[in-house]
Amino acid sequence: MGENKPIKIRLIMVSGDFPPRISGVGDYAWHIARTASVMGAAVTVITTKNQYAQESFPNDNLDIRPIMDMWQFNEAKKLFRILDESDDRSIVNIQYNCPFTYGRRLLINFLPAMIRTFYPKIKVVVTMHGFWEQSLKFRLRALPMMRAAHGVIYVDRLNKMMIKKYSGLPENRLMFIPIAGNILPIPCTTELRNTWRRELQLKDTDTAIAFFGGIGRNKGFEYLIEALEIARNRKRMQVIVLAIGGFHSDVMGNSYQTEITNLINKLGMDKYVRILESLNSKDVSKYLHAADIAVYPFLNGVGENSGSMLAALAHGLPTIITKGPANDSSFTDRLGVFMVPSKNAEELANVIEKIIVTPAMQQTMRDKAIEVSNILSWDYVTSTSMKLFMALSNIP
Repeated sequence: MGENKPIKIRLIMVSGDFPPRISGVGDYAWHIARTASVMGAAVTVITTKNQYAQESFPNDNLDIRPIMDMWQFNEAKKLFRILDESDDRSIVNIQYNCPFTYGRRLLINFLPAMIRTFYPKIKVVVTMHGFWEQSLKFRLRALPMMRAAHGVIYVDRLNKMMIKKYSGLPENRLMFIPIAGNILPIPCTTELRNTWRRELQLKDTDTAIAFFGGIGRNKGFEYLIEALEIARNRKRMQVIVLAIGGFHSDVMGNSYQTEITNLINKLGMDKYVRILESLNSKDVSKYLHAADIAVYPFLNGVGENSGSMLAALAHGLPTIITKGPANDSSFTDRLGVFMVPSKNAEELANVIEKIIVTPAMQQTMRDKAIEVSNILSWDYVTSTSMKLFMALSNIP
């Protein structure tokens, strides 16, 4: 990055989530903001007030302003005060994935139109983190922001035609930019890895399977637990699951967590599942380094916008994902992952066993994982985003 020319632009990042709050979109926003700052952009981050003290936010030469309470229309003046500081070279980049991130309020959906009205020289780019898999209600809710934006970035190539249709923008204002892994690998040696495995009470003979990311209903974690039981009972394989990140509450509270806990106990797997919660990014990296394989058994398949999957690849882990609408067969060649049917614990156990007993296969998958991660870096993602920002800043 040190060889890049300084980018003379002010980037105003709007993200409902931002570290230290754990969130895939929040992590994305931080990586873009941090890397853009290193590249020479002046970066301001507007995010939600929370229980964290100001000093808990990342210290990356970023101007972080946790000023928003509920993202209601009467809070727009807080945003406008920051825009008052801006000039013609300013870009507002709104991260959008889930209405819950913005308190299910409509301010964020109409913010691009408001900026166009009151600050006509400032350009607005919406980064859409999910779309095709969302409901019609979600898409209609996002329609005003997409129609008023100067440009849209989408992180899943499956969204291309739908984003074009809903935004009404010409193709030169739409850009597919894949994400990178949301956890940067910390340095690791054999000695450090052995230390981290001991922290997790892993034996040398144990195969640790990492599942990184919040455990929710659409993640298929129950099938991983069932596959664990099959693998351990079939050939007495010493398999341990590391659930790195713990549970996400759903709309019914903690009901899914209760279901999973009951399943673990029913199958007698409580000694072989480690639920690792309240972790910072360094801890997550430690435990990914300590693992041997990563598994993501999502019910609808794992898309290329999965920061959790890309984090596993960045740590060189042989990775198993489920097939589904979110992906296609090209993933095997492009990403080096092994794909299995969703909702099929038996097949998942078969593949886990195959990888464990085939060292050559493990090495091939590790090599491909590192190769992919070297290409899909945050330098690449940010510099590509900046090219769009710079192009839009020159549009009258």
